Amino acid sequence: MNTKLLTTALVLGLGASAFAAESATLKHRYSFDPAGYDAEGRLTFEDSVGDKTGVCYGNAYIDDIYDPVTYEVIGSQMILSGEGNVASFTDGSFAALPANIMSGFSSFSIEMWVKCTGDKGNWMRLYDFGNCFTTTDDLTGETLINGGHNYTMMTWRSASGTLRSGERLYWDNDSQFREDVVDAAVLPIGDDVFHHIVYTYDSETQTGKIYTDGAIAGSGSQEFNPTQFGDMTNMWLGKPQFRDYYFQGNYDEFRIYQGVLSAAEVSNNYKLGANKLGIWVLSRASRSPLPRILFTRMNICR
Repeated sequence: MNTKLLTTALVLGLGASAFAAESATLKHRYSFDPAGYDAEGRLTFEDSVGDKTGVCYGNAYIDDIYDPVTYEVIGSQMILSGEGNVASFTDGSFAALPANIMSGFSSFSIEMWVKCTGDKGNWMRLYDFGNCFTTTDDLTGETLINGGHNYTMMTWRSASGTLRSGERLYWDNDSQFREDVVDAAVLPIGDDVFHHIVYTYDSETQTGKIYTDGAIAGSGSQEFNPTQFGDMTNMWLGKPQFRDYYFQGNYDEFRIYQGVLSAAEVSNNYKLGANKLGIWVLSRASRSPLPRILFTRMNICR
């Protein structure tokens, strides 16, 4: 039986440190619950926090996740085949989030539960947020992708064999650019495990960090942030700003925060799992601690 996931809240009354540079605030949460169809007939999925609906392209689809013991439906997942035209903006298996939903975030965190089900090659993107250069097909007049411009991205495996986060920025009329990267140990392909992957960026220290399955896996200097990228028109899951491979795999949960998740918060979220959300909430105006809220997805029939 299909189900819909209902979010409830329980106030636990725990405090938080008042000295965080910028505490993380959840802005967008995608649990891949179907929301209907867009004007082009494409399947859409809900943002239960920010109301910024995502769209599935190509043969991307949403399916139930079953408990391996009870066989009850415990969630939803988006499934990507890794297929598509790498030069096309629309012809491929991926998802698009609305433009500019994090373009005002100088510090941010990306959190996901995802598994890779097939090896399409290096540079399969988990996400790629920003914009790209374009060219025009001389025969059809179609606008095509022609390389990344300004962006933040994460790839399952780089050419160096690492899980990698990268941020690139062009300047001086696009005559110069720099890309800063953070590497971590690559994760398995085909192990049928939803891995918890988190990237955080602190603009005050210009530091990027990668966490995998609750633990720090990589850290490094990264100078650029979304407020410098211009229009972030391409907010893609599973698709790159370059003519690189599409991602073949499944997404259980995808979250975007303004601010920086701490190591303790990352560890806590990993322990809670994709179906629950625990965040330290802090009023930066008053510097006073607010209650900690635990959100739990529960099944009801739809």
